[in-house]
Amino acid sequence: MAVTTPERSTLDILQDKATRLRIDSVRSTTAVGSVRHPNVFRVVALSGGYGLEEANDRLRRNHGIVASFSRALVEGLSAQQSDVEFNALLDRSIQNIFEASNT
Repeated sequence: MAVTTPERSTLDILQDKATRLRIDSVRSTTAVGSVRHPNVFRVVALSGGYGLEEANDRLRRNHGIVASFSRALVEGLSAQQSDVEFNALLDRSIQNIFEASNT
């Protein structure tokens, strides 16, 4: 994808979205290379069907990669919960994903 911005005339790679967190970046020169490539703004990983805890554990092992965890984010949320319960669980999930993304 090519994008023109005032800061850079062309970004060859805007976003590399990994479908599953299967490897640890410390063991993969490809993953490390993608994260460190000068044309890569951010590498975003999907939860890939893993539950929130497993997805966060895998994300923590992939340094420099951030989460795009829509499915894992809503894990455990229900229309039967009170607003307080729903919001508390959502807040915890967001905080956990944020912390895992900051490794």
